[in-house]
Amino acid sequence: MSSPERPVAVDHGIAWPVPAPGEVWTVGAVILDRDGRAFAQKRSADRRLFPDTWDIVGRHVEPGETLLQALAREVQEETGWRLRRVARLLGTTSWTGDDGGGLRHEADCLVHVDGDLDRPALE
Repeated sequence: MSSPERPVAVDHGIAWPVPAPGEVWTVGAVILDRDGRAFAQKRSADRRLFPDTWDIVGRHVEPGETLLQALAREVQEETGWRLRRVARLLGTTSWTGDDGGGLRHEADCLVHVDGDLDRPALE
């Protein structure tokens, strides 16, 4: 039996963007280790969007998810770590990828996670 999920702490003053109907959103997590280095992963060469580039953890927000739910899911799926705290909303941006997927909006956050930062379970 799995343990109940603990809530993710969100620091005071973070104002989450509210996606408008029809908008496509992504989330990104900047995860720092104990030495202040940011975790990055290399996208595979066969990826449709930004192949063979370095990237932070994150991806698309699924229908029905909040940005926070998507952030927690992506951290878990891509690293095996558990999102513990969102310390800061670093910013939002809009961009168009080279995959024909149209305009996307992205919210990137500085986060703290639970797990062995020396051994991510890479997707």
